[in-house]
Amino acid sequence: MRDNLVNIIIAVFIGLVALLFVINALNDNYHWSENYYWEGENPYDLKIYKDWLETLDDKTVDFIDVRNAERSFDSTSAYIIVGNHLAESNKQLPKFFDAVNNGATALIATYTNPSDILDSLEAELGYELYYFSNETLKRFTISNENYSEIFVKYNQYGDPLITSEVRVLQDYNIDHLTPLLYIDEGPIAFEVSYGNGKLIFINTPIVFSNYYLSNRKFQTAKFLTKRLEGEKIYLDRYFTNPYKNEEYIDDDQMGSNPLSFVLSDKHLSTAWYVFLATALIYLFYVSKRKQRVIPVIPDKENRTLNHVKLVGELYYQKADSYVIFQKLYKVFFEHIRSRYNLNTSKIDDNLIKKLNMKSGVEIELIQTIVQKIENLNYKKSVSDKELIDIYNLIQTFYKKEL
Repeated sequence: MRDNLVNIIIAVFIGLVALLFVINALNDNYHWSENYYWEGENPYDLKIYKDWLETLDDKTVDFIDVRNAERSFDSTSAYIIVGNHLAESNKQLPKFFDAVNNGATALIATYTNPSDILDSLEAELGYELYYFSNETLKRFTISNENYSEIFVKYNQYGDPLITSEVRVLQDYNIDHLTPLLYIDEGPIAFEVSYGNGKLIFINTPIVFSNYYLSNRKFQTAKFLTKRLEGEKIYLDRYFTNPYKNEEYIDDDQMGSNPLSFVLSDKHLSTAWYVFLATALIYLFYVSKRKQRVIPVIPDKENRTLNHVKLVGELYYQKADSYVIFQKLYKVFFEHIRSRYNLNTSKIDDNLIKKLNMKSGVEIELIQTIVQKIENLNYKKSVSDKELIDIYNLIQTFYKKEL
């Protein structure tokens, strides 16, 4: 009774562990949250764009993060900043502007107005930038004089948004900025010269996302990237991530399943691993075998092979090729009867044609075999060479069967 109870407990435990792992494996759905992680594989992440940048022959790619921000700004590089918003009052902005002023270029794609950077450009522009919320359908078209691409914005559940804010530039001065891309007639991407460098702004970062690039909507991303100058491209992990950086664990898209929740907490994950270790120790000791070792029983001898070997030796010692020939052609005819359901009591042209049709073997080979069998039967004697010849012909027939 006790052994049965232990077995039931072990089976239930193994089933629960397996169920948790299956749930964890199956719950691998994409998350539509707009996180814009460079290595993320969700629809609104940037892995495809990063991988494409790394294929450019004339560019090298690196990251700006909290550890190298102090030394990442120079006048010969380009900078790509993609995200929902920029960190407010970032202490590295002066160094960033100094690099652009000395010749660097920067591409900034954020939904919210990058006020820190635009405020710093106010003296250069000499006027204030205005945006307005335009009524936006589920789909919108980004275009310039050379191309147009249709985009649809999706929410965190993967459903198309009926309305969302799209900021379109208005009341701008063409002497201070250059419009690059439009929605209808309103610019959503523009270029501003700053010292010896330039800043490129676009307010729809989804154009760089995995979802659209995987659907071959590369034109907007390529168009803006080609306007960057410099042999080295820095990808931002600093300005768009004020709360997390590489000093912390970057838990990209933590899943919502139970096992992910347990492993996301230090104390819960420790308890989980202790529980697993204890259960394994318990299984190791309780599941020990409680009966004597079953002795190894040797395999039974294959007497059929011995019989075949004995019969072969007898035929060899007797050296009667005609007897072996009779066995050979009788086996051949039995094969024809059993496999093709043909009557071999009368060997004629009709049988040969039927055998040719059913077996797929050329009719000349069948006629040769039948003729040799008739000749050797008529002679009542067979030489070793004739026996080998008829054997080879029959083996050729077997190999050519369909």
